Amino acid sequence: MRVNKNSWVPARVLDASDRTYLEAVLPLFDCARKEIVASLYLIEPQDKAAATFSVNRLMESLIAACWRGVHVRIYLNTNFRIKSKSEVFNGKYFERLSQAGAQLTALLPNRRLHDKLIVIDGRYVIEGSTNWSVRALESNFESASIIDSREHARKKLKRIEQLLLPAGTELRKINRPLYPVPDIIEIPLALFEQNLFPQMIRQIEWRAVDLYLILLAQSQAQKNDLMEIDLETIGQALGLSSEWDRTAMRRQVIKVLRKLADEYGLIEVEFVFAQDARVRIKSLPGKTIRMDGSLFEPARLIQESSGITFLKIAGELLKQEGIEIDSLSNEELEKRFGVGRSVIMRNRESLNSSERS
Repeated sequence: MRVNKNSWVPARVLDASDRTYLEAVLPLFDCARKEIVASLYLIEPQDKAAATFSVNRLMESLIAACWRGVHVRIYLNTNFRIKSKSEVFNGKYFERLSQAGAQLTALLPNRRLHDKLIVIDGRYVIEGSTNWSVRALESNFESASIIDSREHARKKLKRIEQLLLPAGTELRKINRPLYPVPDIIEIPLALFEQNLFPQMIRQIEWRAVDLYLILLAQSQAQKNDLMEIDLETIGQALGLSSEWDRTAMRRQVIKVLRKLADEYGLIEVEFVFAQDARVRIKSLPGKTIRMDGSLFEPARLIQESSGITFLKIAGELLKQEGIEIDSLSNEELEKRFGVGRSVIMRNRESLNSSERS
């Protein structure tokens, strides 16, 4: 048999069959940082059962992910013999997911969606025969695998988008494009001295980190602390799904902008007709760190974890003090920057692995 070699991608694979499914999938949900996309045949939570019920555990984990800022998208089949389209998202668990900000899409019943497919953070692909039902999770023989491959994840996400987007669908034209990122970006040391940057990392505010760095780069590109930004342009720069409608995308960007303004005091923001925003980057006192501007390209920010970005900036800070970050242990970095040791360890390993490859 001849196989097109271009269709193969490198990957690590973990078996998640039968009774191992929950214990393999739940930690990935709990550690998700940006996005969980699920294209599923069915989900059957039990509203009257305890949160420890097998399907309910998956739902509880998704709800928790939403509340910590992860964008959750769920697409469900509606082509059933005994269940109507309007019944697919009924129940308190789906209500809680919607209230937490999840995007729930019931597909038109003219075609059957038979997927058991989940993509996490554009990296992990969960696929097999396992439905989210008590029979599949607790008694059936089911085969499932978890595939760690960004390239494979991209293909699966593209497939979902092609299946779900109507023919001819296009994003609206962007009225206010982003400026090219300068070669050098200056990062205020006060982000560390005032514990702002470490606090965002500790609280898993990945979008807040990415958005602030994008805005900082834009202000330096424009040589102006006051900017007018297009909310949809920023939403796409943050990697928000192109399948979101305009209102949903703008709402999510507004939420993060308000967090940067109200919780961290890093910006001032005024919203204009719910489509544009006037943003002023607040001037922070003290010295700055000069960084390679390529680190602040939006495509790179959303591809790398915010933990890796944090370590790169921290490394430059230490270099100014004559210290190489590799000379410090995880415990010493934790003490210096106030970020959890597990976060440092995980992202340090990822950073070292990417640099070796």
